[in-house]
Amino acid sequence: MTERGYLHPMKTYVWITLLVVGVMSLLYYVVGLGPDAQGSLPPSFGFGVSDLYFHSIAIGMAALAVYLVFLAFDLDRYEPGIDFPIPYRALVATLVGAIGAAFYLRPIFTTELAPIPLGLILVGLIFLADVGGALLVQLYLLPGKISGRYDPHENRLGMIPRWRTLPSWGDFRQMDSTYWLTFVTVISAFVAGVIGFVSFWVNFFIIDIGVSPALFNGYIAWLGGASAVLGSTLGSHSHMMVMALIVGVVAIVARRFHVLALDGWKHRMAQVGLWISITGVLAFTTVFVLESFTTVFPNGTPPLLLASNPGGPLELFSSTAANGMASDDTTMLWAAVGAIVVLVPLLFTTIRGRAAGRDPVRGAILATWILSFLATPIEGFYIEFHEATLSGAPTDVVFGQLQYFALVGITLICMALLLVDYYVDLRGTRTPIAGLAVFSVLIATVGGFLYAFYTTDTGSPGYWVFNAGFLLMDLFILVAMAAVYVGRCDKIADAEVSTAPTTERAPAPVEPVAAAKGPT
Repeated sequence: MTERGYLHPMKTYVWITLLVVGVMSLLYYVVGLGPDAQGSLPPSFGFGVSDLYFHSIAIGMAALAVYLVFLAFDLDRYEPGIDFPIPYRALVATLVGAIGAAFYLRPIFTTELAPIPLGLILVGLIFLADVGGALLVQLYLLPGKISGRYDPHENRLGMIPRWRTLPSWGDFRQMDSTYWLTFVTVISAFVAGVIGFVSFWVNFFIIDIGVSPALFNGYIAWLGGASAVLGSTLGSHSHMMVMALIVGVVAIVARRFHVLALDGWKHRMAQVGLWISITGVLAFTTVFVLESFTTVFPNGTPPLLLASNPGGPLELFSSTAANGMASDDTTMLWAAVGAIVVLVPLLFTTIRGRAAGRDPVRGAILATWILSFLATPIEGFYIEFHEATLSGAPTDVVFGQLQYFALVGITLICMALLLVDYYVDLRGTRTPIAGLAVFSVLIATVGGFLYAFYTTDTGSPGYWVFNAGFLLMDLFILVAMAAVYVGRCDKIADAEVSTAPTTERAPAPVEPVAAAKGPT
């Protein structure tokens, strides 16, 4: 047992989760391109369960995000004395989801044992929902725990806080913008999870089985029917969850590498970038909730911005034009632009006596941000501005297939790199690990671009270059797992940062009121 009360060090949960995610991703790739597959990219199963299998990987990614939040904010120090801490639950969710998804690797199991894998993946998602809610509560209470205002010993029944002990606005004002960005992304991810469960319920119970509580019949009809609700909630769930992960990683990177410890214009630029992302997260969360559960937008779709028809004039916004920026995509771009702004001061950080340009892991993280931006908003908005000619064309179809790679795959590589930074020391191993990460993402990005915009045929050079990069990305996750397994946790102390902290940074943690607690 660790000094903080865990049965194992945090790195044990980290490397096991990385192993599960790496193996399940590799199997998804191998089986997805096997004789039972559709042969599409990203790989997908021919027996109709690729989305369910993918959720086993997504659960693991969410668990990794939870570990990163714990490491960045030292949350294991403040977690209440409960018998089943949040990291335990995150690991259980990952393992249960992976066991369920393993049934989908052979079509005969899908046919003969269909309820078992579906039930296990659903249980894993329920565990994950519990983890998300608990993490949200912990982040809400953290300012009060740091200040000493929150005293869990005064909770009613040991669980219900008394109003006077809850964090005050003064406590929240002491928290920096990395905390606020993390907090709003956890809120967004939790809401996205709720939307996902609604989508699951509509798909399996209303559409497939035909069972619907009468209480919601009128509401569903008002929204346009079950099929319309399924379409809107599916898109909102996936976009919100992915963007919450991406922007959440930005917050952890900013906190890990002390961008708010910089001075002058670099400090101000970091603040601006983080707050752009914060407001962007709030914006796209609001838009996707409105899309899913209201009729605010015609046909459930917000208007296009800077819209036009072929040969027609440019309009500020339109619900009928063929070309233009989708409003919901624009709110996601809003959040992503903040990340790009933060990238600039990150270039000027000096940690452990190393500038960003001389630290291979920090440089690799920056490279993943740049490549992700090239592979998603730049290429995506190009297609949207040429929707009249590209809609349904091979380029549009292939780009849609590759979005999972760009949004999810590159984010997963970035998360693994962050964990490498936490657990891998400087004894010559960081450079080859970071090099493999950048090389794999670069090869996949170039191959994906060639495949989508020049050679859209399966078996073309771009297709195989993308395959090679995609496979290397899977292998990198396993390499990162091995590096974490043999490494040790490395927290960056203030003394290792070249510039003194500024007032924007949160105060140093103090021992919580509930120091004498049970297992954490």
